[in-house]
Amino acid sequence: MTRRAKRAGAHSPLHSTPFNSVGRVDDCSTSSDSNANIPTGCAMPASVANEPARGHRELAEIRPSGQAKADLRKAETPDFKALCGGAIRRASLMVGWSLKELAAALDKDPRQVARWLDGSETPQFHALFAIECLRHPLVIALAEMAHADVETVIRVVVQR
Repeated sequence: MTRRAKRAGAHSPLHSTPFNSVGRVDDCSTSSDSNANIPTGCAMPASVANEPARGHRELAEIRPSGQAKADLRKAETPDFKALCGGAIRRASLMVGWSLKELAAALDKDPRQVARWLDGSETPQFHALFAIECLRHPLVIALAEMAHADVETVIRVVVQR
């Protein structure tokens, strides 16, 4: 066993094949095929392919088509932002809050909330839904924005 095989941790007879200085097996017999110099008595090929495979080895119909591209159309148009701002304004009116009171409840600057309301900035709905007393009016206002039928039902249950 050569020093290189010992350093690689080859302890079994399977791994005790001597290697030359470029990592090829020295004592392999090669096929008599004139097109290729392919070793027949070796456990591994004498060289690595120069070019990577162009497709999957097992499934030839799967070919890489290049980098995947997503269709990233902008969903937040100015009209959409303005509709959302109108729904937020409607929800705050249902609660009876002014702009300053809404901004204080959100812990935001009133100028930022004003930009939400006029549609020049995308509203932070996670911050709006974090305020419990604003959730129900906001859902109603968003449903009205989507032209959904909104029906409020009050059910009183008397327990005896």
